[in-house]
Amino acid sequence: MNNEAPLDPIDRVKKNDNLVWHDVFTLTLAGRGWPTESKLFERFPSRAKDLIPEKPWNQSCNAAGITCHFKSNATDFSIRWRDYNGDWALDQDRAKAFVLYVYHEGKLKWLGTSKQIGNGPEYKLTNGQLIEGERQYVLYFPLARGVSSVEIGIPAQEKITPVELKNEVPIIFYGTSIIQGGAVSRPGNHITALLERDLNYPVLNLGLSGSGKMEPEVIEIIAELEAKIFIIDCLPNMVATEVEERLLPAINILRKNHPKTPIIIVESLIYQDAPLVIERTERCMSSNNSLRVEYDKALAQGIKNLHYIKGEELLGDLTDGTSDGTHPNDLGCRKMADRYLLTIKEILQ
Repeated sequence: MNNEAPLDPIDRVKKNDNLVWHDVFTLTLAGRGWPTESKLFERFPSRAKDLIPEKPWNQSCNAAGITCHFKSNATDFSIRWRDYNGDWALDQDRAKAFVLYVYHEGKLKWLGTSKQIGNGPEYKLTNGQLIEGERQYVLYFPLARGVSSVEIGIPAQEKITPVELKNEVPIIFYGTSIIQGGAVSRPGNHITALLERDLNYPVLNLGLSGSGKMEPEVIEIIAELEAKIFIIDCLPNMVATEVEERLLPAINILRKNHPKTPIIIVESLIYQDAPLVIERTERCMSSNNSLRVEYDKALAQGIKNLHYIKGEELLGDLTDGTSDGTHPNDLGCRKMADRYLLTIKEILQ
């Protein structure tokens, strides 16, 4: 039996397997709002740990929405990574997987999902050998996992290089587990990834599972960033009194730093079991009603360039759009992305 420990990520060539391992920091990373201030793959700057509540900070350490872009002529891709705590990843949880997309026939298409090889720290990203040729790829990071190091393995004789991305101001989503991608089958199917591909434009995912509550400290951090559009979709984590206390201050904080940037305010989706469960009806309707009242106050104060999406428009008549009545599955995310897309396109035009 081989009792050797897995090699540390600083070792670029793994013994006896003809693979060369490339740190993703040698390629092109996207989806990080503070790339020079974040510790590796955190979504908020490291200094935010001492500035915002513990729960949103912890969720910001998940790598949702982060991507790696590269070109390669490799016919086979492997991956290995360490979790946020520095341990090798040794599980098959799809929500915590990496997913590889490829530009093919003019579109960005799914190619593979990380699949563990035996019981070790190496995963395959493709289901077999690829047809030869150089292509451009996008690697989607896990939605519900923090990572501290990531390496892509390719055959020694093949090449992998970074790609240059346009330096564009992103559309910024701030919200809950719904935005983070809590119930989709794999990274790449969550709302922000769908919109990024639909628009061919960068979308920053600041979804914080259970922690999207519009705390002023969090809004202050987000307001540091330049955005094409700010989208606030926090209501599934907020009760009516919190909405009354926090929506107007949140809008005012964003407006202070960004006087003209469009802001989209989004109601809670209507829970799919709400028609038959009174408590669920009251929960989403009370917060939605408060949101509308506070939004109208903002308009009455003369705040411009505000936009609003109603909760019943998010899933519409889709009856199988959630995994649990609240969190959209792949179908639900597609439906919600289409509704966001209508308002985003209206603004961009």
